[in-house]
Amino acid sequence: MKRTDLRVLAILGGLATCLFAVIAVLFAYDTAERRGWLVLAAPAVPTPISIPSATPLRLPPTPRPTSTLAPLATNTLVIPRETINERLLQEIEQKMMVLRNLSPRQAVSKRFLTPDQLREQLKVWYAKENPAAKVYAERQLYLALGFVKETDDLDQILTDLTVRSLAGLYSAEDKQLYIFSDRWNMTAAEEMTFAHEFTHAMQDQYYNLKSLDERAKTKDAHLATLALIEGDASLAMALYAFGNLSQADVDEIAYRAAQLRQDNLVDVPKALTQITLFPYEDGLRFVQALYLKSGGNWDAVNAAFGVPPLSTEQIMHIEKYLSQPDVPVPVALPAMADVMGGSWREIDRGVLGEFLLGLHLEQGLSQAEARKAAAGWGGDSYSLLVDDKGRRLLVMRLVWDTTNDAQKFFRAYSNLIASDPAAQKLIDESGRAYWQSPDKETYVSQHGQDALVILAPDRTTLDRAVYWFPGY
Repeated sequence: MKRTDLRVLAILGGLATCLFAVIAVLFAYDTAERRGWLVLAAPAVPTPISIPSATPLRLPPTPRPTSTLAPLATNTLVIPRETINERLLQEIEQKMMVLRNLSPRQAVSKRFLTPDQLREQLKVWYAKENPAAKVYAERQLYLALGFVKETDDLDQILTDLTVRSLAGLYSAEDKQLYIFSDRWNMTAAEEMTFAHEFTHAMQDQYYNLKSLDERAKTKDAHLATLALIEGDASLAMALYAFGNLSQADVDEIAYRAAQLRQDNLVDVPKALTQITLFPYEDGLRFVQALYLKSGGNWDAVNAAFGVPPLSTEQIMHIEKYLSQPDVPVPVALPAMADVMGGSWREIDRGVLGEFLLGLHLEQGLSQAEARKAAAGWGGDSYSLLVDDKGRRLLVMRLVWDTTNDAQKFFRAYSNLIASDPAAQKLIDESGRAYWQSPDKETYVSQHGQDALVILAPDRTTLDRAVYWFPGY
């Protein structure tokens, strides 16, 4: 999976804003009702606080026509959109300082970009953050896990989706907040985008987002850190929406969400959509729990930036972060390229974590079955190799909290492979199973609290890989 650099926090924009804004607003109403914060004449419909409109664009008066037949030029004053929306931006900033209980230590630079300017800027950012080797390794991992098909152009899918859906971002590299729009006056969705990204700017000034990124050493830890960051900004945005958007605004956002889901998700693999939304949906639930734990203030959320979650497991199961801390178990793997020999070379190594592992299981199981099987995750390590023929070898070693959890995973993984009609089971023993398919060989083994999964291109490669894991 691409390790999205926190220097470019893209993201509650376009697609993500609209799809998520409705969830955020509903959460804010629900939280307020449960905490007894709503005092309304009609409890089901919160009374919105009006937002002053943006400063109007004022042009010099057009000169009166004269008796001459030759037309006179009309002077046109070009005013930057930052200036046109300055008053509204300042008011949103002031409200976000109160809602998030933080005050910027320095002014946040803001810039509006048109869609065309965005496309050009994204080309620069994408090329910088995604060298060819990184894109290749990510695609090979996604193919091995079943997240994309061989015919999918992952690079193009991600680039197109970003261009189509992005509405704003904060860059911790240049300390710049960007709003993407071709309108002069901000819409309600753009107000929410700005509220979200302004929260990122305050996070950066207090908690150093680049440092947080550097501390997250694995894909799983990175997703967990991103969930904290995005969950925080999403909750703050939700509270802004609760107090400042009208019912008409919410209806408009819901309509745009439906349109964007139809237009933007039709050609995007489901797994990529779930990966994109995880930091927002699961991150919001995680931060909500911290916020409510503090009695409706930000103390526990602020503390989490000092001790960030270590895994997606902690994001998905808040008790494993708070009351029953569950630190991921380090899992050792041999240097697979060395032991495999030949032309095999390792292109990626890391930790999948509970969320990505569950997503892998969803390629043949229901979401409920997959998540149940992935729960109880204790730690894992994977190694991804390719040879000079472009063939893949994926080795995953996993540790579970209990033997029962390991057995549950073994049964679920067996069902995953069996869901492929082309798979032929050749070995079916207690704690050990082997399937042969036209394009791969799959071996799964469970021993106590440990499990091993190997996806190989042929039997010879599989046997050589299994040899280095005695007991499995």
